[in-house]
Amino acid sequence: MEWLKVRVMDQEFQQQQQRLSATEPEGLILQSHPAAIDIIIPTHNGSKTIGMLLDSIQRQSFTNYECVVVDDNSRDETVRFVETEFPWVRLIRQTNNRGPAHNRNIAIAHGRSPYIAIFDDDAYPEGTEWLAKGHGILEGNPGIGQLATMIVSAYDSEILLDCGIKPMQGGGFGGTFWRRHQDQLHGKHLVPRKVLGACTAGTILRRDVFEKIGGFDEKYQYLAEDLDLSIRIHLAGLDVMYEPSLRTLHFEGGTAGQLGTAKHYLIYRNSLLVLLENYPADAAMKQLVAAVKETVVSTLRTMRRRGMPPYSWLKALREWQALVSVGFSAPRIAGKRRNTAKISQRPREYLIELGERLDEETSLHMPVRSLILLVTNKCNAQCRMCFLHDRINRKAETLAIEDLRKMFGSLGSLTNLVLGGGEPFLRKDIDQICRLALERNGQTSITVPTNGSLPDVAYDKTKSILSYGSGQVLISLSLDGLGEYHDSNRGLSGLFRTVQRCYDRLLVLRAIFGDRLSLQVNTCVTKDNLSQLDQLHGYLIANMPECQWTFEPVRGTFDPRTTEPLSREDWEGLRAKVSAFATSGSIVSGQLRPLYQHAIASMGMKTQSVPCYAGREFIFIDFEGNILPCETLFQPSINLRDIDYDLNRLAVHPDWQAARKLIRDRKCYCTHFCWLSDSISQCRTRSAFLAVPRHREDATSRFTNT
Repeated sequence: MEWLKVRVMDQEFQQQQQRLSATEPEGLILQSHPAAIDIIIPTHNGSKTIGMLLDSIQRQSFTNYECVVVDDNSRDETVRFVETEFPWVRLIRQTNNRGPAHNRNIAIAHGRSPYIAIFDDDAYPEGTEWLAKGHGILEGNPGIGQLATMIVSAYDSEILLDCGIKPMQGGGFGGTFWRRHQDQLHGKHLVPRKVLGACTAGTILRRDVFEKIGGFDEKYQYLAEDLDLSIRIHLAGLDVMYEPSLRTLHFEGGTAGQLGTAKHYLIYRNSLLVLLENYPADAAMKQLVAAVKETVVSTLRTMRRRGMPPYSWLKALREWQALVSVGFSAPRIAGKRRNTAKISQRPREYLIELGERLDEETSLHMPVRSLILLVTNKCNAQCRMCFLHDRINRKAETLAIEDLRKMFGSLGSLTNLVLGGGEPFLRKDIDQICRLALERNGQTSITVPTNGSLPDVAYDKTKSILSYGSGQVLISLSLDGLGEYHDSNRGLSGLFRTVQRCYDRLLVLRAIFGDRLSLQVNTCVTKDNLSQLDQLHGYLIANMPECQWTFEPVRGTFDPRTTEPLSREDWEGLRAKVSAFATSGSIVSGQLRPLYQHAIASMGMKTQSVPCYAGREFIFIDFEGNILPCETLFQPSINLRDIDYDLNRLAVHPDWQAARKLIRDRKCYCTHFCWLSDSISQCRTRSAFLAVPRHREDATSRFTNT
């Protein structure tokens, strides 16, 4: 019987589409010469605000319009007020409360104008040119299906409420699937751009595309029906554009405030419906699973707490009600997906890519998750493969502790902090730097790569770092081979033995702090030591069994006279060794395998094998305060001092935006494991992996490490 249910749902959706072209009901006469714009206003108990909207419409310089108000069974004086004060308005009365989506469809079906302007009853257009500008933009740009307007608070027009709808990034489920911009007006809000959706508090769109996609989906009732409509406009092949010159003032929260806990139900249900009906199936199912998990966890948390207010229990009940409703809607969801596919001109993956770009372009803050900070250029070794070989031990204006305090103060939730150099433990206040990060976020994971030449200093500073806060600390010891080879490779006699002593000293701290301290041995792999890895593996198992062993092929601007990088064949051989080491249990993590897989894929395709988030969620700062997207992309070079140590200013810096565009467009690629692993991890938490091109001939390779 499932096939019959699906067919019935298909028929219901088709009937909704047919209603858009239905004949005029009795008592209403269509104009023989239709207006250029139909203005649609659904209202419910809107007598206090609808007057300002209709007054504003009357003052518009563009007068070739017809205004239709649909009253959704109001119980106040709305109907009498409109009939008395605005007799030029076409008024349609509803005897049952059906919600704004249904009412807009009814009103739009009554008109014939090529363009449709929609307003909420608690919003109104600013100025007298709103309709003229909107009409002109759509007339001159046939590729635009809908315009999103700048929606500001009617109480304070400098507070931005909406500049187009964009999706949440980073996976998970909570709040709303869509996210609007509530902030003080900023220069970035004055730039027209493509957006995912337009808020119906004030928008204008084409009738032909509205009818093509089937209009508003009435099962949404309220909340997200505007987003669903805009998404289907995108899939139909037209764009939804944000136009800041069209300003709409909004008395926010008028209708939503009347919904109570029903709003929570609608948010959960409708946000899932948007995903399941419009997005790629794998992305939608991931979010559905995340929603179920989150609801289970939230319910259990509520049950375990005593004295929880009734609202918390009612909220949990609404969440389950939403999930059950979505489950029963499965046949209808399938039917709508089929109907949308019939008119789609774009793949559903387009929505994910658009969301990624929009989230970055509209952000006013740098959501930095990982930071590599070089704390010094001083070093007591002379490593042949050092990518800072031409800057080591040179005179430099190193960042002071107060500079770093300002910088950390501008960061939000920093997940990973890597303190490099030079030799980091040569900086005497390295533990104070760590404390600055931990003061901002006590859960920050701190990594310190060291050559292991200062065992006592490493012990004292690591103990000091662990004594503050509750974050994780990883000490990564460099070891490239056995005995004299390692000493020669690092340019420091006796270093091999000192590394072993440093490991032994730090092992004492593990007995004190437990799993909060992790030890790692990192091997920089070149052609010289590729054949020695088997011997080194045996040594580490026997003498450093508590460490994790990682490998990273040489990268960056090393001196080619002393170091020869790996060929692609060498990479393949190294990947085979890593797999063999990992399967033997021991000290090599199997998590290294995808890193090699993606690095080799990047070399073959000459482009990124996975979207890179360098310069956005991961950044690099050297000892003089120069900020780079990553270690291997040397432009732009913006100094911390130029932006007053506020990393959020990078988000609006034109040079930084240009660099991010280059990265986002995959015009560079590298094999840097730090950024590659973070990017892979980030993609796994997003709603889905973006499609990776198999080959790109025009991708520039000037930044590659290979």
